[in-house]
Amino acid sequence: MDGCHCKIRRGLDHTSKQSCEELGQMETYPVEKKIVMTGMRKDKDLLRDKVLLLPSHDDTEQLCNSFSSFFGGKIDNVRNQLDNESALAPNNEPPSNPSSTLQEFRPAFVEEVEKLITTMPNKSCVLDKIPAWLFKEAHKELAPSLADIINSSLANHDFPSSLKQAYVTPLIKKASLDKEEMKNYRPVSNIPIISRHIEKIVSSRILQHLACNNLHTNFQSAYKKHHSTEFALLRVANDILIHIDNKKVCSVDSTGLKRCFRHHRP
Repeated sequence: MDGCHCKIRRGLDHTSKQSCEELGQMETYPVEKKIVMTGMRKDKDLLRDKVLLLPSHDDTEQLCNSFSSFFGGKIDNVRNQLDNESALAPNNEPPSNPSSTLQEFRPAFVEEVEKLITTMPNKSCVLDKIPAWLFKEAHKELAPSLADIINSSLANHDFPSSLKQAYVTPLIKKASLDKEEMKNYRPVSNIPIISRHIEKIVSSRILQHLACNNLHTNFQSAYKKHHSTEFALLRVANDILIHIDNKKVCSVDSTGLKRCFRHHRP
């Protein structure tokens, strides 16, 4: 086995579902993922040319299956907790006549797709048939076909089955943590180029709808242009200082999430 770039891919039995927020009220669908064991990857953005820390193992196939079961089990547990909390929560029905609804997505134009291709990072997925650099070089020729794929997906409320895969790498959260404990790892997914472009188009439509109808909350920083975690932190720190200057009592109630997983209800 090549120590510089060795990998083993195994299919996951567990399936998850994308959220309506990500796919813009499209029908939910199972996402087939693959666990990837990599000795050292050439992807500098993902692993910074460092050797991937993994638990001690004699059988890489067994390790893949163990990570698959562990990550899938965590998502199942979070979903079950959400279902239980929803059952206990008061029934807050949405308004019968909302002020604005998103019924369908505006089609993608070829020029828009061309701009997306040329501005995307030079990061490919091993599931891609064409490397990112070549995709960008041939953007004029590929943009019309890609626009047709995107628009067909939007019009039919369907995501192509061939694009429901992700190249998943288990990364340890901190180098100082025990590498034998799977709870110290997080899954990092790399999806194919075409999948990324469909997500970008859908995301742009949803964000435009939220902005045009003033649906963002006043203090939202996540997934909001020109906002970040630093912006939110500065806002909180500034509010605290103002209250202290005005000789007012100030307290902070913070909530920590135990698992940094993107979980979605089916």
